[in-house]
Amino acid sequence: MNEIKTIYASTGSHVMIKCPYDEVNIWQYSASKDVLALCENGKNIINKKCNVSDRINVSSDCQLEIQSFTTQDLNIYICTTTNGESTEIHVELRNIIINEASIQGIIHGVEGKNLTLTCTVNGFLPGDTLYWTKDTELLASGNTSSLHVTLQIHRSYEHNSFICMANNSKHTHPLLARMQLNILLKPAVSITVFIDSSVANNQKSIIVRQGQHLELKCQDNSNASGDVEIFSWLFNGNMIKNKRSWVVFNKTNHERSGLYTCMASNKAGNDSDAVNITVTYSPIVRSKWITFNKSNRPRSIDCEVSGEPNTYNISWSHYTNNNQLVRKFNSCSDRKLILPEGDSNDLLYEDSGVYVCSVTNGITDESGKLWQKGEIKVVVKGKPVLAKPQRSLYLGNFNGTSSISLFVLSSSNELKATWKNENGSTLEIDSCSSTVNQTLFNGKLLNVAGYQCVYQIQNTQEKDFQNYTVDLRNKNGIKTVEISLVSSRAPEVPEIFDVYQRHNDIVLEWKPKFDGGEPQSFIVQYRKDVDEIWKSVLIQLNETRNFVLISNPHPNTKYVLRMLAFNRIGNSSFTGLYTVLTDDVSESTLILSRVGAVFNYSCDYNICQAHRDTLGIYWQRSNRNGSKHPLHGSSKQKADRGISLKRSVEIFLFWGEHVPIGSGICRGCREDHSKELSKFTFCDEDNEESNIEDDVPQAKKICLSSKVVCRLSVTDGNCLQYENCTTCKFYIHSETSVKVGKVTLKTSQERVDIPDTDSTETEEQEDEQQDEPDEEDTEAMNCIGFCLSGAWMPKGDSAKLNYIEIAFDPVQLKGKFYIHGNDNRTPYADIDFTAKVDPIISLDESDDSSSLNENNEDDFVSLEDVQQWNIHSD
Repeated sequence: MNEIKTIYASTGSHVMIKCPYDEVNIWQYSASKDVLALCENGKNIINKKCNVSDRINVSSDCQLEIQSFTTQDLNIYICTTTNGESTEIHVELRNIIINEASIQGIIHGVEGKNLTLTCTVNGFLPGDTLYWTKDTELLASGNTSSLHVTLQIHRSYEHNSFICMANNSKHTHPLLARMQLNILLKPAVSITVFIDSSVANNQKSIIVRQGQHLELKCQDNSNASGDVEIFSWLFNGNMIKNKRSWVVFNKTNHERSGLYTCMASNKAGNDSDAVNITVTYSPIVRSKWITFNKSNRPRSIDCEVSGEPNTYNISWSHYTNNNQLVRKFNSCSDRKLILPEGDSNDLLYEDSGVYVCSVTNGITDESGKLWQKGEIKVVVKGKPVLAKPQRSLYLGNFNGTSSISLFVLSSSNELKATWKNENGSTLEIDSCSSTVNQTLFNGKLLNVAGYQCVYQIQNTQEKDFQNYTVDLRNKNGIKTVEISLVSSRAPEVPEIFDVYQRHNDIVLEWKPKFDGGEPQSFIVQYRKDVDEIWKSVLIQLNETRNFVLISNPHPNTKYVLRMLAFNRIGNSSFTGLYTVLTDDVSESTLILSRVGAVFNYSCDYNICQAHRDTLGIYWQRSNRNGSKHPLHGSSKQKADRGISLKRSVEIFLFWGEHVPIGSGICRGCREDHSKELSKFTFCDEDNEESNIEDDVPQAKKICLSSKVVCRLSVTDGNCLQYENCTTCKFYIHSETSVKVGKVTLKTSQERVDIPDTDSTETEEQEDEQQDEPDEEDTEAMNCIGFCLSGAWMPKGDSAKLNYIEIAFDPVQLKGKFYIHGNDNRTPYADIDFTAKVDPIISLDESDDSSSLNENNEDDFVSLEDVQQWNIHSD
């Protein structure tokens, strides 16, 4: 047997099996040797005993043909020639195979590597088309017996099926081969963070408190067929000696903050994951020393602090070296404290001491403290300086021992003083002793460490009262001080710089002068202008600024004040006389003046609670900074206080405008106001001619009226209903009318109620008032008109009195409008706001002073008097 040949056939097809030799004379099965056909002497004979005889045939050249090929026809056929040559022809089914696949149809690959798949058709026929597909995705196609496709292995291909198919339109049964891809995956790691055994959020940035338990676990999530061979860890890019898949910190500290990276690898490759760990901790403040000299300006101190988060709230405090608080600075977020510069010629020893930097970032330490502190010790290096307050005058004792003592601040450990007389002769060279003494340190009297330099003169004589020079020397230089030794004497006259009324007190403020070398005290005396007897107040104080309160003065009364200073040697002379006029602005007066009733009146009025709230002590300015004086004009000067009753009356009289009490007024307007009033001459009380010269023009004569007697009662009467508040009348000395909003007031040209303008005005009381009302308040004032009770009539001859009418514009009302006051309530009470009681008598006031209540000129009344009024009215 010379040759073996293989042909492929499809079931149901017509198969021609050709022998490679000519002159074939026999076809038979190889295994059974059964003859299928003979070709001899030009005759072709089919073996009828063969079970496929009905489907086989031989051609004229003795080639074997099989009709409707079936799997039973799969065999090895032998053709033999007349010369005895034979050939085995293997007939197999036509098929398709994937060359790289195992018998089980599996191909192994590595993630990330390239893989070539080859599909081959055994028995390729013309018209065959090959296709490579993955699921429903077409990867490649072609009219060839062998089709290749190359792809990069991705982990998503794991366990996917790849199919190669051959299709021919002439055959109804396509050929198909299937394979599965098994991939060796690279590690896919992630870090899981455990804080105190609890899983933290899977974030790339984790915050943990200092002291907490922390565990980082690196997990492979790839489900790779090959295990992870190597684990390694990096901290901020540096390798950690740890080959395990986890890192544990039993108690974290701030040094553990940073970027942690886990790396894992196998035969397929490697992968990594990173997480940033932030350990929060309370601030750590560094303590240190700083030295300043004279040239260090401005002086700054840095607070060196670390913490997480690194956003801080910082508070600075300055202490002496004896741990006394000197000053505090405003809290800030800036770590640098810049000290006040002060005088460039001043060494500023006051900057020395201990500066405490208190810092918080919102994180408490292990003991629960929120604020952490660091101390910066500051030393000021320079020549000696005298502690404050500095003295240049010292008092000596004639025929006794006189002592000159200097308290000196110095940064050196040693200080010497050279004492010289006014001729320059050296008297003594001595070392100063270290001590702690009180001195002004940044304006505060504190115990400060320094040096005491003392020079004593025994049996002091007249020649010893002279000028002295002291050279104070330390390692950094010399400070020369000039001082004088004088004999003790009485104190100097104190300086009164302000007298004013505040609430129910008269306030006198003064500055003491030289105390004469001895502790000094003060006596303040005061009296009514009409009295001759002084009342005294003793003040045993010796400060740079002092004041005294005289409580419960009589209202509408001029007081005169003076004072002196005294010590063991003697007393000073009295100061000049200072006067102050007390005001009496009751709530009734406020309300009446704000509707224009600033002239003489004597009446009883009714007012509802709502309008009392609108116009009384709860009235508010509409613009606090605006000056409402008619002289203000276009001035940009802002109001710094409110207008008093006295000034409101003066404005009404001189400028014909109604400016309510409490409206704003600036300093310029007050000065211009006083200048204008100085052009007029005022009479005294009710006597128009008592203090007016005959040659004073009548137009320049302004007379003061008698006292105001008026009671204002809170009622639920007509004032509550607008339609009932239409026309109201009250009686007054009046001839001329003035328009105030919608209210027409008739006033007198001859007599108006103006307090004495020669006295000091009470500006403090003006500050308690507010500005003028807005349109709503004006409407309320128009509505009120201070409607009179129907039965009211003034006592006396009414024929001699005039009256005013308050006219309102007619308004068509659709319904009743009620005002119920605050919180929708209407509390009503009959209150007399003018009732007053006597002030408390001073201890040094004589028993006879009680008789002042019997003085007809006194405008105070008792509660008993008020009750008598009600009885008489009944």
